[in-house]
Amino acid sequence: MFRCIDEENDIVPVISYVTTVYNKAEYLPAVVQSQFDQEGDFDREYIFVDDGSDDDSLAILKQLIANREDCVLLSGENQGPSRATNKGIALARGEYIKLVDGDDILLDDMTRKLLDALQQDQFGVALGVKSSYRLASGAPIFNEPEKQTAAKLHRPLHKLFKNAFFTPTHMMFKRDLLKNEDACDERVYIQDYSIALKLAHITDFIIVPDAVFYAPEDAANRMSHNVAQTLHDLNAAMFYFLSGQPDIDPELSVYAARRATGRAWRWALRETRSWNVRAAATRSYFRARTPFANSRKLDLIRRSCHVFQNGFAIKDPLR
Repeated sequence: MFRCIDEENDIVPVISYVTTVYNKAEYLPAVVQSQFDQEGDFDREYIFVDDGSDDDSLAILKQLIANREDCVLLSGENQGPSRATNKGIALARGEYIKLVDGDDILLDDMTRKLLDALQQDQFGVALGVKSSYRLASGAPIFNEPEKQTAAKLHRPLHKLFKNAFFTPTHMMFKRDLLKNEDACDERVYIQDYSIALKLAHITDFIIVPDAVFYAPEDAANRMSHNVAQTLHDLNAAMFYFLSGQPDIDPELSVYAARRATGRAWRWALRETRSWNVRAAATRSYFRARTPFANSRKLDLIRRSCHVFQNGFAIKDPLR
């Protein structure tokens, strides 16, 4: 671990930016600079976790943070986004955590707007809007961000069961809401949904009407391009979350099972040629919509994960 935090002054930051990186060399100069350029009179620290990149990402990170006293760089073997994110959060000392994907560029006023929303309304999580960019000769060209309606989401778990409507870079949250060592469920490869579900269960969300980051229009190694992995991990995160939360409203749990089995059923019809897989997905889909679904909901969600594991290279930390 390469640590540049000023140990003598021991200033506790307000914001900890936590960025996970895997083979993002071409994006890093703009990504890192966008964090350093954040507006606002608050103490901050920057934590970068290189998850075993085999391009020049680690060397570029070292160069970008050289001689700064507010940065931490951790590197190790590739273990996946969930574990990398947890490592970064465990090092964070800030009152608030701002997660950043390794190819997302923050708008200069992003932190100030999310922080203002959190401090004024006493919500645990603030969310903004995503826009996009493309690289041209190494420089980002930004698309005009769209605004949306500001909103306060009370009991947001139902909305999140319906749709995973944000990524880690969309949000800022209070660090004390989650234990550092298990913010993301490491039984699930992609971190996005597991941390979102945990936060939605314990706090309300506030949505600001402005864009807070730009995501690349086309990044070859972005996890969202692996649709089978992404859908599998949505259902797996839902399964593990509900397994550990027996107090969840049974009707809400059944709704989650219906969403998971529907996701797997539609995938099977589109993407698999195996009649056995299609038949199994169909049975689970209809069973989740019977009066007996409450007693079977966890098993139905677990079975929905198997649909994506048949014929596709799914990364599953427990397999």
